[in-house]
Amino acid sequence: MAKKRKDGRFVAKLTLDGKVKYIYANSLNELKEKKLDFIRCDLSTKKVNFNSYAYNWYKTYKSNLEYNTRKMYLSIINKINLNKDISKVTTLDITEILEPLKEKPRTYNLTLLTIKQIFDCALDEGLINRNITHKLKPIKSLKKEKQPLTLDQVKLIEYSLDLEPKLLICYFLINTGLRREELIPLTFQDIDFDKQLIRVNKAVYFEHNQPVIKSTKNSLVRFIPIPTTLCDKLKSLKTECRYLFSNQNGQMMSATTYKRKIEYCSKYLGIKFSGHQLRHTYATLLYRANVPIKEAQYFLGHKDIRILLNVYTHIDEQDKKISQEKLETYLKSCQ
Repeated sequence: MAKKRKDGRFVAKLTLDGKVKYIYANSLNELKEKKLDFIRCDLSTKKVNFNSYAYNWYKTYKSNLEYNTRKMYLSIINKINLNKDISKVTTLDITEILEPLKEKPRTYNLTLLTIKQIFDCALDEGLINRNITHKLKPIKSLKKEKQPLTLDQVKLIEYSLDLEPKLLICYFLINTGLRREELIPLTFQDIDFDKQLIRVNKAVYFEHNQPVIKSTKNSLVRFIPIPTTLCDKLKSLKTECRYLFSNQNGQMMSATTYKRKIEYCSKYLGIKFSGHQLRHTYATLLYRANVPIKEAQYFLGHKDIRILLNVYTHIDEQDKKISQEKLETYLKSCQ
């Protein structure tokens, strides 16, 4: 980025091989030309291996991210494995890397995004003249929306609680809408039984399958009301354990333990669902109960209301489809 000095001249900073180079000029156009000349001259003698540069890029720009995000970037870079001078990499090289990933749109798009970021950085540092990936587009895939549980299925879980207490974790998620990473560190001290409120002020991320405490997704503290039935069930739990839902040792659940608990409940009930579907069910119940959208946004912890609006739009579309089917069935019965 160019800056104007007090003496009226312009200056731009280039970083090449970790060394800083300053270029001066009397105008922005002259500065641009000098910068290009310097880069062209440097490129004529410089050879930088893509793999080496990608790892250095990761260490410089991504190593301070959360564990799972770091792990994702590093995994992608390892799989790219492009042992070639970065200035000699072609669009064909990139498409050959991406082609086998077309059956996995998410992996394809994440890989393309990572490569684009690497080339953008290389361009800024003067290692290449242009970013050859800009013409490559991500795959647009139709995301299969996971359906929320029906009211009958919610009632089945509630009625089955006395027969199988392990179902309480599912009943809890349906009535609070907590994310997995918010549920796992939740303690009894986070519940105000008198006011029937849950305080959500922390979350976890997973490092080697084990939970590590962090702030909530949007660094927000929120209070979620809990219905009387759920509140009574929570009161009856053994309070010698610190966590509401824990592993066998009374400690925070690992990612695997959480998954197994949900899978057990799903198998027991004969209903296939995930933890995220239970959160989606909570959002649907808020909609059905005509809870104002701003309050629903707060309860769910969405920073961007558009996320919730998308959910509500999907529910509206489902309702319209059901109404249309009912109308068609009625008309056929009248014939």
